[in-house]
Amino acid sequence: MGLFNCLKNRKAQIVLPAILLIPTILLVIYLLFETTKLSRFKIRSQFALDSAAFIELTSYSNFLNAVAYVNGAFPFRVFRENMTDTIKKSDPQVEGPEEISYYDIFRLAGAFPAMADINSNPKENAGRWELKYVEAPSDAEEYLENGMGRPKSWNTENPKADESTKYGINKKELVKNYDYFFLVSDDESNDDQNNSEEGIMSSLALYIAVYKMFENIYESQKKVYERLTEGGEFFRKSFYYNSSSCKLSQCGKESVRAFKNYNLGLESIHLEKMAWFYKAKFLDTGSASDVEELLLEKTNEKFKKFMPLYQFSYLDKSTRSKMKKLYTGIDVREPIVPPDNYFGINVKKYVQKLHVRAAVQCTNESNNCVWPNPTPKYQVRLFP
Repeated sequence: MGLFNCLKNRKAQIVLPAILLIPTILLVIYLLFETTKLSRFKIRSQFALDSAAFIELTSYSNFLNAVAYVNGAFPFRVFRENMTDTIKKSDPQVEGPEEISYYDIFRLAGAFPAMADINSNPKENAGRWELKYVEAPSDAEEYLENGMGRPKSWNTENPKADESTKYGINKKELVKNYDYFFLVSDDESNDDQNNSEEGIMSSLALYIAVYKMFENIYESQKKVYERLTEGGEFFRKSFYYNSSSCKLSQCGKESVRAFKNYNLGLESIHLEKMAWFYKAKFLDTGSASDVEELLLEKTNEKFKKFMPLYQFSYLDKSTRSKMKKLYTGIDVREPIVPPDNYFGINVKKYVQKLHVRAAVQCTNESNNCVWPNPTPKYQVRLFP
């Protein structure tokens, strides 16, 4: 019996080491908890940086896409859908179709960018939308003034407009060959009805009004972009609201510097002088005049408030260089200060930085989809 009791007591001896293991297990639990807390902090901070970088560059992509739309797709669609009225050929012996639309009289003069084929649309899956101005045979003033197209440089990355040059906004040759008449009557109210509401003056009024609207859209989008990116304020607040690692006055202070030298600079083309061609038809006699010209410029009291007339915007040379770098991405880094831990280990002495590479990309290899061939397909991408 004594031997049996001895063996039985030895089994109870396992309780002692088991009790000693409890503090070890608790320490392991605390270690796992602190490790998880640190990992969660870093993941949350990384998410905050990713989100802030994405939001910051979204302001870039939204602005660039808006300018691309205003440069090409919007004028093409607006004029094609609102200049559908046709006019007949005045002389059967003249070459050309029996009827032509107001849209073609303006388009063939290079008054706005469009597709070469009137029945085609920019394809959504295309890497480049073929929207561009009809080019004049050369940059000679006689071609530009008579509405035979725009300078060849206008379909390049660095277009130029000469302030002294008069640009025809409808094609003089077509006005001559078709019944493009301005009705003249002693009754001024009749003139307004025939020429402003239903006649050829309505196309001129539409052209001016649409491009003034596009200018307002461009200026408004530019102000929004500049306000959202000014001083990196939007970026820093986004980082602050998604992170618990810093105060508002300090959040994103280092990482916002990565965007400092990437402000977008754009220049715009405006027309100082425009020529609009028409033929006058006298209602009392039925006679018609030769092609006449209405000059639109600042000295013309009726049109000076519309001049110079906006046409499109393009990236300046410095920005085109920046866009190539934005395509590959810019490195954004932000230091973080880990929270205190149960074990009192000073992990703050180890410099820890978050990192993300943020890019704005479009379908063009040069990353310029604003002009020429405006294609609103900019998007933001993040890389680890």
